[in-house]
Amino acid sequence: EKNMEEYKSHSEHINSSLSARVMQNYQEFVQGMQQVQAVETELTLIGVLVKNGRRKLQERDATLVRGSMQVTKQHRKSERLAKLLSTMAEFQSVVRMDTELQQCLNKENYCEAIRQHAALRQALISDRFKQFLGLGGLREGLDLHMAAVRQKLSDGLKVAAVSADFDANRYEEILRAYSMMSPDQTLSVGKELLRHVVECIVAVSRQCMLAFSSAPSHESPSEWHRKAQLKELCRSMDPTHFVAVTAQLYEHVCDFLYRHHSLCAWHADWETHAIAAGRDVQGNQNFREVLRDVKEELNASRRSVWDRIQQQVALVLMT
Repeated sequence: EKNMEEYKSHSEHINSSLSARVMQNYQEFVQGMQQVQAVETELTLIGVLVKNGRRKLQERDATLVRGSMQVTKQHRKSERLAKLLSTMAEFQSVVRMDTELQQCLNKENYCEAIRQHAALRQALISDRFKQFLGLGGLREGLDLHMAAVRQKLSDGLKVAAVSADFDANRYEEILRAYSMMSPDQTLSVGKELLRHVVECIVAVSRQCMLAFSSAPSHESPSEWHRKAQLKELCRSMDPTHFVAVTAQLYEHVCDFLYRHHSLCAWHADWETHAIAAGRDVQGNQNFREVLRDVKEELNASRRSVWDRIQQQVALVLMT
């Protein structure tokens, strides 16, 4: 208790001294408190300003980041769209080649059709388009298009072999189209032409006999005409029509010989006429090889064509 009393006495003395000093310097004390309050107010304002500044910086930072990310996103999207447009443009070019190929076939422009076929094949087998399964239909259609070209060219050769009106320009275009095809796409053009000649000789001989023959009573005329052989047709012919049949057959046979001779003459004179027309006869080696192949086959087939005609005439005369 004695110590407590002592401490209390000292405390009261210190407080009394401090109060006396404060009272003595009251004006300075008030000014100090006012300065403290002013500083506190300024610090509070500064804290608010700093906080607002920090918030605005965060907003600007977020805006800039989002903006840059949006720009990057749009740029990447733009790049993807550009690649897609480029791919679609390439797809359109491939589809356009396929369409032009079909149009050339419909217009019987065989040389251009073969060019389009080669360009389309080259495009479809490139690494660029191998990964696209959607182009499978075009790849499968290549063989169909080439088969159509071969068939139309073969039909054109048939027309040249049997038609009474020989179109030299059309025939030359067909040969040029054949010369543009690769070896694995076509056989000997000369042999193909002669096959048509021989088939037409047989077919015309049969048609002559059909015109003057009559079907047995127990068979349908259409069915009998379809399956009857030349010997059967000859046996069923009315003997009174023999002279007419023979005359007509000889007329068609002479036409075949004349057409065969005309083809041989055209090949023999082609180079002379081409030079006279101012055309380059040395430029296209493949075309010259086709011309040589057909010319050799025609010249070598003179005897075989004659023998085939003799065979058909003899069959009619001896039956």
